[in-house]
Amino acid sequence: MGTYLAWFLAAVPGFLALAAIIAVVSAALTWWRSRRLGWRAALGATLPDTTLLVALAAIATLTLGQPFDAQRERINLIPFRDLLWALDGQVEPAIAITELVANVLLFVPLGSALAVRHPRASMWWVAGIAAAVSLAVEATQAIMGTGRLADITDVLANTAGATLGAALWGAITAGGRPTERNA
Repeated sequence: MGTYLAWFLAAVPGFLALAAIIAVVSAALTWWRSRRLGWRAALGATLPDTTLLVALAAIATLTLGQPFDAQRERINLIPFRDLLWALDGQVEPAIAITELVANVLLFVPLGSALAVRHPRASMWWVAGIAAAVSLAVEATQAIMGTGRLADITDVLANTAGATLGAALWGAITAGGRPTERNA
């Protein structure tokens, strides 16, 4: 588990560099919009886009950089295979569970950002966008050949995470709006 943390911390500088670029562009955009709208409205118009870009930067940094553990295979189409292997003793259960939870948590900010950016969107729409982003990431991992495994479990976990993020945002801002948005 210590090496997993080291891998994560090694990705932080790349993310911070992307976040800094996004912050500079967002500040410039806010300033430009403020000339027409005033600062408060300009910030309100720019913040959802900034949040979405930061969420996408985190996803790109953590999923397209160096892998935690190089894989021999490039594609896995068996859902939850690592958990099945953990039950069979082929892989360490803690690692299988950590990777599943990490994949859910990684997309929670994307779901929240999508809900902020598109407040009238349904949960199905958020899930569809998250699935498309996740599929694009997994396809890129398979094509790049960097030792990353394109895994269907990641797509399922990422989609669940984004949906959870949108539901949490809806619950925080509207006191139960997620159930209304499911329709």
